[in-house]
Amino acid sequence: MSRKIPSKAILKAIKGSRGIVSEVARRVGIERQSMHRRLNKEPRLKAALEQERETLLDVAEGVLYHLAINERRENSLLYLLSTVGKSRGYSKRKEVTGADGGPLEVVYEIGGNTNDD
Repeated sequence: MSRKIPSKAILKAIKGSRGIVSEVARRVGIERQSMHRRLNKEPRLKAALEQERETLLDVAEGVLYHLAINERRENSLLYLLSTVGKSRGYSKRKEVTGADGGPLEVVYEIGGNTNDD
């Protein structure tokens, strides 16, 4: 017979887990699949787990900024520019447009006939 883990205990286990479900499950003594079911049943727990993941991302962004700016790591700087600086044109992705930024005109030929007849 399984025991029901109090929501308060799960919330406590989520703190510092980096949002890793298996870590939360281990901390409260249940299987990862059981934890997934519980998170899906209780939006408050799922939200707390997502918040923990967001906190981890904030920390990772801080490290990336440090590596890119303070330590001048080229690969970190390029990654930072290609993601955060995308709106300023720093991107590896190339967009191809027609004249003056308009749409491309595509003409294809099948058996000597073109589609612009």
